[in-house]
Formats: sequence, structure tokens, C-alpha cells
Amino acid sequence: AAGAFGDPQHARALLRSALPAWLAAAIDWPTLRVLDASFVDPELADHRGDLLFDVEAFGWMLYLYVVVEHRSTDERFVTLDMLRYVVRILERHREAHPGETKLPPVIPLVVHHGDRPMRAARSLQDLVDLESCPPAWRDSLLAAQPGLRIFVDDLASQSEAALRGRALTATGLLSLFCLQFVRGKGEDDALAALARVTGLIREVLDAGNGQDAVLRLLSWLRMVTPLDNERLRPILRLAGPDAEELMISGAEKLRAEGRAEGRAEERRSFVQKLVTR
Repeated sequence: AAGAFGDPQHARALLRSALPAWLAAAIDWPTLRVLDASFVDPELADHRGDLLFDVEAFGWMLYLYVVVEHRSTDERFVTLDMLRYVVRILERHREAHPGETKLPPVIPLVVHHGDRPMRAARSLQDLVDLESCPPAWRDSLLAAQPGLRIFVDDLASQSEAALRGRALTATGLLSLFCLQFVRGKGEDDALAALARVTGLIREVLDAGNGQDAVLRLLSWLRMVTPLDNERLRPILRLAGPDAEELMISGAEKLRAEGRAEGRAEERRSFVQKLVTR
């Protein structure tokens, strides 16, 4: 679902609505470019969506680093994780621009979806334990600690009505809706949620590259949520006469491609282990 925001059209709408108004107003949105974020943390690539952009604002360039993440366990140190990722981005920038004497700003944004609102500290310095420190030393010690404040778009604290009211593209809205209100639900709840957005599915299908977007979203949903074909058919039919067969047959094709890629990856992993030995 996070992959939809690799398209600048959908990313611009998401970022405009998720970032503080003063920052969104300062950004020159037509200059937004999608960059490769695979170097940030490849170990987590299968569990999280990482998006990296550069864009002009205030007359200079900055990076926007976006993590679309579900944390069902301890999320206390998400800001510390983000610091590590920001440092990697800046290190890569130095490698690519060895002659520069200054570093560009990196704006860290977490798009959180889950069963409950995100309760983690937004500031890294809020994690530093200074409770037993003498007051006269506290400010000086705190100033010596690394500082990072993240922005959070907390989907878990938003109602369906609030999400629908955001200025998003149809594809972006459907993706966020599925992340928060369909992903991981039981079959009855997931089907009921999809039934509430059949009009939105139709809107995405009618958009450019909409069929591919819906097919991939549905294929992802069926990997993370129990969805039976026969129970899904009447809901998809509500999105239009062509939607039912298009999405089910396409999803089967995508799943077959995924299984083939999985087998190929297993073979590559096996060969790598042999070479390592």
C-alpha cells in the first residue's frame, strides 16, 4: 500500500496534508523528486515502506524521508530509529556531494497505522533520562545530546470521515484507508470496510494506471488479511461490472508472480549460503 506514494502525484497530496502548514506552504511542490531509499535500512524492507524525496523549499534543497509503518509492539524508540536513518541519508549525501561544506535539512515523517494512536516520544531528547540529574547540570547535559524531532501522521487517531476529508488523490486515499481500516482485520470487518469504499475503488479504476494500482493493493491485502474470493466478489461487483473479474483474475496473476519471485529468492539465498561456506 505504501508503494502508491512512490508516485510524486500521490506523494505530493500525502505530504501536503501530513506536514505542518508552514512547511507545506514553503515547499515548491513541482520540484519534488522520488529518490532510491533502499540503502537506508534494507533489513526492514519487507516490513515497512520507506520513501525518500528531495524538494526545494525556502530557496534551497531539503530531503523528505517518510516511513509508513505499523508497530504492534514497543514503539518507544521510533525516534532513535529515525535518527539512524537520517544519519544514513546525510552520509549518502556527503558521498554524492564531496565538495559541499554544509548539510541539507532532512524532514523525518512517520505515517503510523495501527490499532491505537502512536504514543512514542516525538523528540529524541525526551528519551534521555535526566530525572536524577542535579537541576544545575540538566540543561547543559541535555544540550550535549543529539536532537531530532519527527513529524507524525497518525492514521490510528483519525476517523474514517477525517481521512476522507483530506486532500488526497483517490489512489492515495484508498491506500491509507486500506492500511488503517482493512489491513489485519478479521474477514467480516475487512469486507465491511471494503464495502464502504466501492465508490472510491471505482474512482481509482477510472484514473490513469488505476487498474494496476487496485490490482496491487488487492494482492497485498490478500497477503495480510483473510479475504475469500466468493465473499469478495459481490463487494467488488458494486465497484462496476468490470471490477470483479478484473481484480480477481489480476490478483491471481500477481500472486503467481510473487510465488515465482519467492522461489527465485529462495534459490538465490541458498546459493549465497553455499558461496559463503
